[in-house]
Amino acid sequence: MRLSSSDATAAADPLDVAIIGGGAAGLLAAIHLLRASEGRIRLCVVEPRALLGEGAAYSTRDPAHLLNVPAGGMSAFGDDPDHFVRHLQASGATPAIDGDAVARRYVPRLEYGNYLRATLGGQVALGSVHVRDAAVDVTGSAPHSIRLGSGRILHADAVVMATGNLPRSLAATRSCTNAAAIINAWDYEAIATIPADADVCIIGAGLSMADAAVSLAGQRHRGRITVLSRHGLMPLAHAASRGPAADVDGLLALGVRERMRAIRASAKSGMGDGAPWQWTMDGLRPHGQRFWRSLDDDEQRRFLRHVQRYWDIHRHRIAPEVAIGIDALRQSRQLTVHAGRVAAIDSGPTGFDVAWRPRGIATTKHMRVQRVIACAGIETRLQYMPSPLLAALAARGTITPDPHELGLAVDDAGALVSAAGIPQPRLLAIGSARIGHDWEATAIPELRAQAAAITERLIGAAAGPPGVTATRRKTPSSGPRWQPHQ
Repeated sequence: MRLSSSDATAAADPLDVAIIGGGAAGLLAAIHLLRASEGRIRLCVVEPRALLGEGAAYSTRDPAHLLNVPAGGMSAFGDDPDHFVRHLQASGATPAIDGDAVARRYVPRLEYGNYLRATLGGQVALGSVHVRDAAVDVTGSAPHSIRLGSGRILHADAVVMATGNLPRSLAATRSCTNAAAIINAWDYEAIATIPADADVCIIGAGLSMADAAVSLAGQRHRGRITVLSRHGLMPLAHAASRGPAADVDGLLALGVRERMRAIRASAKSGMGDGAPWQWTMDGLRPHGQRFWRSLDDDEQRRFLRHVQRYWDIHRHRIAPEVAIGIDALRQSRQLTVHAGRVAAIDSGPTGFDVAWRPRGIATTKHMRVQRVIACAGIETRLQYMPSPLLAALAARGTITPDPHELGLAVDDAGALVSAAGIPQPRLLAIGSARIGHDWEATAIPELRAQAAAITERLIGAAAGPPGVTATRRKTPSSGPRWQPHQ
């Protein structure tokens, strides 16, 4: 990798690195590369949005959309865990309280986009690295040629694919005659225009459903809100405090069934001692990738078939304040939840007819609503990803799905693997593309670790930020030791 002693913001050609995607993953990659090179690397971030750092999660401007992790867990740097907390204090985004109190807060997600831009802006002028365009193809290698929607061609020695979270496609919505009128969960502006008296059907019951529900509540919505998902399982809340990391070696030696028995037994035992069940999941949290990779293909498929949705609601929890708001909607019966599968959606002049089959029942029911919000989560199936870039790469065999169709095939270092099974060491992925390989791939702790690993692979080990002394909060060192359940 060549480093230039000249201004890193000069649009030299070829670039050292082109990062495709300017959401959280792309900015973390840029931040780590610039920090390690002391600003001498020549890079650009290709992103069609006007602002960097505003992918699906952090483009919301609704202050009721909170981070799902306390601020203390959201630093861009693993070696400086208080970096985000200090930003919040310095920017005035939180009241003037001590750092530990800020670290425990679930702050609005919009603050995290501000933080990423400020952190990148502290290293380089944002306008000089932001190429406001969409990448539609990548060809060649060392240097790669990146073709943009405008027709412009960029050249870069390495490419980091940070394509972000794309909305999951539902067969029922694809067949709708007026599919364009169905609101995507991440179209926050469209949700804000829903009439207060409209009856709304939310398809999906994950984290994006929680966003939609709290937005409607904040808009003083009066109409009925019906949540429809295959299992009818809603996200659960974080506990007021967090449990310690666990020693999971004994757990990783087990198959899926035995692991689940051991986890349930540990949670039950902890609750008997006064510890919330969330502490059991907190203990597993640092080991998510080991948890997944230690399973063989058959056991991974068993996990996906029988455990995944139950795992998701316990692992991907919501801020307590958000949970309280959703519980209030349910208690008032304004929001109801049904377990079932959408069969079809037909549109008419006054709204939509949603045909659905309740879980375990063959009878089809119908629901008349004025608005439908699709909250089905992240699209992991390559053939359904709404991306001309990924379609072009797939057609040429440059990328291929992972065996479970949870993302793209990558090696242990994040290099994209071609359809011929060949890793491409200068074509790297960060974020949701790596779910099939890593399982835990989209939260900030994983993204910053991926960004650091990509940096080390491309330009050498990353140095700590100049003048920063990491201040680590003490956490208990002991946790549950996993043993087979007897």
